[in-house]
Amino acid sequence: VVPAVTGKDGLRRQLSARQVQMIAIGGTIGTGLFLGTGRSLAQGGPGSLLVCYAIVGFIVYVTLLLLGEMGTQYPVAGSFTVYSGRFFSPSYAFALSWNYWFTDAVSVASDLTAAQLVLQFWTDWHPWVISLVFLVFLLVVNATNVHSYGEMGEQILKQTHCCSAHERHQNT
Repeated sequence: VVPAVTGKDGLRRQLSARQVQMIAIGGTIGTGLFLGTGRSLAQGGPGSLLVCYAIVGFIVYVTLLLLGEMGTQYPVAGSFTVYSGRFFSPSYAFALSWNYWFTDAVSVASDLTAAQLVLQFWTDWHPWVISLVFLVFLLVVNATNVHSYGEMGEQILKQTHCCSAHERHQNT
């Protein structure tokens, strides 16, 4: 059983509510939304895309709602896999943690490939150079402390929003 976190030895909140909201928005607008939506829209049409997003969105909403309830009732230092060890089985939590790590590792590789595909349109650089630049950037951002990570994430999201709004304005 994992003990609840209290006092100085546990979690410290170093992100503001604004930073958490920006990270959440940035996490939901991922590369899959930009690169995968076009093909799905062309093959299935807007109606099926809307229905699928609604179904998956509802499932994610309920899952996060339940995870939030567990986090409120039993605050622990760790990710959601701690709850599976507490309520189900420590061996399942171990396997789930490794599965989650593997999913994130594959996701980083997928994001680097997506960056290559998008930036090949505008640059003549070799694809591995683009991946290397983004990989170094990701490593530097993740090596900083929590407060700096939140500030960088928020600024990057703001800049992306401003650039995309400016691009939309020029194209109209």
